[in-house]
Amino acid sequence: MPAWSTLYNALEELANHETLVTAAHAQDPSKVGFWQGDNVQNYSKPQEHRIGRGNRMNIGIAATYCELEGVDPAALNLEDRRARILENKRVHLTVDQLVSMIDNDHLNTVFTLHWPRILVHSIPELSKWKEYVLVLFREKAKKLQLLIQATKVHPLASSGKNETVTTELKEAIFDFLTQLGHTEENYTPRLLFAGGDGLTFQKMLELQHYLQFHPDPYQSLEIMEPVLSLWHTEWTDVTRIFETHWDGLLSQDPSSLGHSASKINRSGPSNLKKVDYYPAVDLMYLVLDVRILDCWRCVYHFYYPFIKTKFICSNHFKCTDSIFSHFTHLEEQNLMPDIEDLLKAAGKLHRAFSSTHAIYLALDDTTLDSDWSETVPLGSTWTPHPIIPSSVPNIVVNPAISKKPRKKEKPVTRHPNGDRVLANSITFMRDALMSREISYAIAEGDVGRVYEILKVNVYRLATSHC
Repeated sequence: MPAWSTLYNALEELANHETLVTAAHAQDPSKVGFWQGDNVQNYSKPQEHRIGRGNRMNIGIAATYCELEGVDPAALNLEDRRARILENKRVHLTVDQLVSMIDNDHLNTVFTLHWPRILVHSIPELSKWKEYVLVLFREKAKKLQLLIQATKVHPLASSGKNETVTTELKEAIFDFLTQLGHTEENYTPRLLFAGGDGLTFQKMLELQHYLQFHPDPYQSLEIMEPVLSLWHTEWTDVTRIFETHWDGLLSQDPSSLGHSASKINRSGPSNLKKVDYYPAVDLMYLVLDVRILDCWRCVYHFYYPFIKTKFICSNHFKCTDSIFSHFTHLEEQNLMPDIEDLLKAAGKLHRAFSSTHAIYLALDDTTLDSDWSETVPLGSTWTPHPIIPSSVPNIVVNPAISKKPRKKEKPVTRHPNGDRVLANSITFMRDALMSREISYAIAEGDVGRVYEILKVNVYRLATSHC
């Protein structure tokens, strides 16, 4: 066994070599990379209790440098960025231009493909189509696919600074830049991406704001481009969905997440302002899958009318069987549907139950004859609750107050024959499908698909309370 000093010296030499390799890549003008940082805490308990020793929390910042492949370094040119800012084109930017950037055809394609994906992963008799549906995602929904390869990462030496203190965060950032070979005397005048969670991202922006009047791009941290980590962006969107659709565990609204959670004995999030990510998405995707499977129960009424079964749409066709027993029955009779027929039905179901247009159709007159009303079963008649129950005695109003002009009532946003519960459920399925799509796109390494969802999230997060 080698001596302790030999092991220590060997590890020190390896660390020094890794430092040189990392700095060489970060300084190379033909290569691109970024560093990802976050705060770290470690609760330290002393082995021997003596005077002056006690339990303490070690607080610091850890960072990792990652290599980026396939990125043109010219896109990070600092002078070009300054010139584009001086053009000030965003003065003429309009909301209509932003909306026109959304690729609605692509969104309809990926949402339509998620419908058969949920079906083939839930029905054992359709499991043979799993691989085929996955190939459809990679062929029809492909936008900008990254090369399938491992990202090379280089851990940086951690810092004992606290990111919540601005002066300490500044010292930590300059320490990381020095480890990457960028010093005040010698640095590459181009943008360097620096990622982090919500707090780290906000603190880096504040630090750049404080240092903006320094003349040197290094001292003002102009060479640093803060980026909010994509996972934290997705987490914020999940929180927004729960805030919008939760309502409560005692909710009487069947379209709410709280109502669905109570039916399956799931507890609610302790804080709707910041839900726990993994339990939240597990519940949200489970409810999404079940509601989509329930919508699938309607499809055979239109595409397979020759099949005599009563499994279709319980609230309209009075069915008693489940979709699982139905497919078992189809396999026994050798009447399993073809994947092409399922894809056609998926497009029809998406337009009826998970598109934005369907939300407005559900709020309009649902009794009108249309392609949408043919797909969606007609619900029961809505009976509004009286604003003041008859058991409440009349209240005498002060005459002086009654002479004041009354405020105009808000316009009715729902047709008398509209279905608010259905519209809310469609909104939830649309939002949950977007959340699932960005997760699948990240796993596939398709940055184009991720970008399409982020363009929509610009509006969804800007209008939320998150």
